[in-house]
Amino acid sequence: MSDHHDDDIEQRWRTLLDVLRARNATDADSGDSAERVNSVDSVDSADSNDSNDSNESSDSNESSDSNESSDSTSARASESARSVALFDDAAIAAASARIGATLPASYARVMRTLGAIVWPIPLLPPHELQREPESEHAWRPSWLVPFARDHYGNEIAFDVRQPTLEYPIVATDHEAAFDDDDALDAEPHAFLVWLEEQVRAAESRERAQDQSVRMSALEVEIEELVPVAFRSFTPADHEMVSAAVALGCNAPLDWRWCATRFGLIDLPSLQMFAPTELTTDASGRLVFARGFAFTRDSDSESNGESTGVIALDDAHDARGAHGAHGAHGAHGARWPSFLAWLADQLKALRAEMLKRSAATKGHVEGKRSVIRRSRS
Repeated sequence: MSDHHDDDIEQRWRTLLDVLRARNATDADSGDSAERVNSVDSVDSADSNDSNDSNESSDSNESSDSNESSDSTSARASESARSVALFDDAAIAAASARIGATLPASYARVMRTLGAIVWPIPLLPPHELQREPESEHAWRPSWLVPFARDHYGNEIAFDVRQPTLEYPIVATDHEAAFDDDDALDAEPHAFLVWLEEQVRAAESRERAQDQSVRMSALEVEIEELVPVAFRSFTPADHEMVSAAVALGCNAPLDWRWCATRFGLIDLPSLQMFAPTELTTDASGRLVFARGFAFTRDSDSESNGESTGVIALDDAHDARGAHGAHGAHGAHGARWPSFLAWLADQLKALRAEMLKRSAATKGHVEGKRSVIRRSRS
């Protein structure tokens, strides 16, 4: 049982590291091996910077400007290289000795394998880990060791009061003093679980941003291509959710957005169903339009946030209606989300309109040609 659990944890680590490696890839680490940093280099670099700061204050204004420009360039280069610098055991041990607590093996694994990554949340490298000195006026307790900062400037820290393989992880608020009630009990693989949560949160934010951009583009398309006369009744959001839940299905957010924002599109080539017309097919999928149903695949969110779409043929359509497109049978097209499906339908609609426009133009030109010949 224990071996199986260990294998599961290791598999989670490998999956996570693969995702982090791909998302933190930069030009600096493509083709060249990443720089490996040790504790001596880090300390020497810090001492050198302190010395340079002292010397700069005594230089002339012209020299100071030159040094500032050089420092700015160096800082940018250092920040760029941070995520590709790997830290060896000596660097980890030196940081542990400096803060007076053994760093978790999970944090050390990320530093040795990927370095101080910046996605999904910037991690501090070992030589930047610090503890506040004991003081009544300290901003945070001395037993908190920040190892990351979120995008709002809040610090994420290890609670190192109790020696353990995995420390509790504490999120602090940069606008409020630390409350001891925020501390958590240590959990096995706490850093792994926390980092997995950060990845899911970052991916969710990215999907939301991408969805917002696509929604804006689709709004323009719908307003242009679908006259108001072809948008039937506009259901309330709760009606759609209730109808879907009653059928044992999710109600994807993007689907609800479209219906409540524009009404149910009702065209000869595309008909979206009202809440009272929704039904499921033999596989339990929610049929939301003629010939189309929601499904789940590896790219879909289990909470229905971006449930995929599959085209149904006659045999699979619970309403017995014909599929919207002959080529899109049950084993044909799939879309990762409702918005992707809608974009394709609007693209097909535009192509059809252009085709009809060209045919009409050709017909008119033909009549004009006949009239010109009859007059000549």
